[in-house]
Amino acid sequence: MFYALPNGNSIEWTIGRQKAEGLDWHYYIQHIGAQTRRLRETIHDRNIVIAYVEAQGRSWPAWRKKHEKGSQIIAEVIEEVVRQVGVRDPAIILSAHSGGGSFIFGYLEGLDRIPDNIHRIAFLDANYSFSDEAGHGAKLVDWLKRGTDKALVVVAYDDREITFDGKKVVGPTGGTYRATGRMLDSFKGKLALAESIEGDCIRHRGLDGRLDIIVHRNPKNVILHTVLVGDMNGFIHAMTTGTPHENKAGLFGGPIAYHPWIQPN
Repeated sequence: MFYALPNGNSIEWTIGRQKAEGLDWHYYIQHIGAQTRRLRETIHDRNIVIAYVEAQGRSWPAWRKKHEKGSQIIAEVIEEVVRQVGVRDPAIILSAHSGGGSFIFGYLEGLDRIPDNIHRIAFLDANYSFSDEAGHGAKLVDWLKRGTDKALVVVAYDDREITFDGKKVVGPTGGTYRATGRMLDSFKGKLALAESIEGDCIRHRGLDGRLDIIVHRNPKNVILHTVLVGDMNGFIHAMTTGTPHENKAGLFGGPIAYHPWIQPN
């Protein structure tokens, strides 16, 4: 499993740890380490290896702007990590939070088609730059149709009106709510999706659960950017939805399923 870090975060913050006096609050918001440990306790039919991928400067979008051959370098990073793990024919998962989505899109843009050894792609409030013009939609559709071992998971929320310090966080065309809308439009007529309302969320599912797109309607108009990933068990959900392990390690939306697996240091 590759986890591309959100903008501004370190690997240590992303892994997470227990709260302690004077400790930076960034340690408490994602807990990907604890969520991975929870997955390992639940999933016994495979070994789980996770690679945290941090860009120089802690921003994948900014890093890609500086590197003309960024897509090639990202592909080489993935290949090298797989080589170092040393497992023959591994099932590769690409996941990302926030600006880490640029890592995944950069990888897609360097390919004519997504390789068969990519088994799952998960955007955790990370699909800001989805673009049909860049070929994202066509490549994802082709890949999903290629086999029942392929899954795409998207978690986003209505971020159109959220504010920070009295100012809107996203512009008139930005945010993951609008990006998810573009993605759904791209899939129309190519993939069958069923829409349902589940609590505060709108859910679109297809391909026997292998395609799972959840948009939190955010009725309280609060910032859910990291809550979706951590408190709502977003990473656990993204790794298990559409599999026999769905809802066994934790439910999307909470309660928090990984508290006992948060390490002190």
